[in-house]
Amino acid sequence: MDIIKGKPIADQIKGKVQKAVEELKAQGKRLPGLAVVRMNDDPASATYVRNIIKAGENVGFVCTLHQLDLDLSQDQVIAEIEKLNQDERVDGIILQMPMPKHINVKTVTETIAFAKDVEGVTVVNAGKLFVGDKGFVPCTPQAVMEILHAMDLSLEGKHAVVIGRSNVVGKPVSILLQKDNCTVTMCHSRSKDLPGLARQADILVCAVGKAKMVDATYTNPDQVIIDVAINLDENGKLCGDVDFADVEGKVQAITPVPGGVGTVTNAVLLQSTLAAYQEHAIQ
Repeated sequence: MDIIKGKPIADQIKGKVQKAVEELKAQGKRLPGLAVVRMNDDPASATYVRNIIKAGENVGFVCTLHQLDLDLSQDQVIAEIEKLNQDERVDGIILQMPMPKHINVKTVTETIAFAKDVEGVTVVNAGKLFVGDKGFVPCTPQAVMEILHAMDLSLEGKHAVVIGRSNVVGKPVSILLQKDNCTVTMCHSRSKDLPGLARQADILVCAVGKAKMVDATYTNPDQVIIDVAINLDENGKLCGDVDFADVEGKVQAITPVPGGVGTVTNAVLLQSTLAAYQEHAIQ
């Protein structure tokens, strides 16, 4: 059984981004700008933001953190995002979660200009993905595809089963898999005989958020499993939706948690930010 580690794939993506930024710098051009808007005091969020900013700076981006006061009104938050929309030095905008309860997250998210929505969370970019137009895709689904492409796996005609139907993973990854000519079955909490459906999969994408839910009864020996979720097990350790110990040696390949999809997701964010720069900033 192959364990598909994310770091080599992420490093390759970051290397390409860094090379492109070095070329821009050598030409004396403005460097890509990434802005993170944060309105919480959550320690996990703070760690994530630090890591994103560090990763961006490592490839040569100009990264800025916009830490907003927790008592700002929704209109004030929207005004801050509108400033970033108009700022020609900013190519990508991240709205970091969670946000205070008095903020309507959907309304604020939709304020982000779709051309700077590098996380692919706006309705405009979701629509572009649905109809096949060029736009920004949510980073985690794109990371799943980067992993499958890095495996040099022929996806055409493969049966992919996606467990989970969220707007940020399940739905978009099913569309991306179809674009690569997979036959896709989407499963969820109401699906009948979920293990039986999963056993039919050549590619099984697990994105439910239930620790170790997927055991060996969901698998077949030729299967590639992409475990998207990050959960805590009974001992407080990070794990995915897949019971790794139970399926080990019973499938062709699997991504680990941690060290799999999540590692590639951050690299995809940098890739999207560079794409945003190239789309509207190079004159």
